[in-house]
Amino acid sequence: MKFIVLRELSGLKTAEIIRAVIERPSQGAGVEAIRAGCRVLDAIESNDSPIRLALEDADHAFLVRAINGFTFGLVSKDLLTIVDDILNAAPRTGTSEAA
Repeated sequence: MKFIVLRELSGLKTAEIIRAVIERPSQGAGVEAIRAGCRVLDAIESNDSPIRLALEDADHAFLVRAINGFTFGLVSKDLLTIVDDILNAAPRTGTSEAA
């Protein structure tokens, strides 16, 4: 299990960035990617924590691949902070802090 810090920086929200990456894959999506993407989207929808999002390791690995393959239309330090939060998600709750 990985825990992603949920932030809002300069109007950028972690959950919205994840949704955009999953819903608009740069290289298209096969059936397995659609299934994996839907698991991540379901985790966002069912999340009840305002400070972190829990993802199974396999779903986090899928999200990392999606983030690394995504072409963002923005360059900013705040976006990079959120992306780094996603890429470096902690395996347990006590190892990262919410903004």
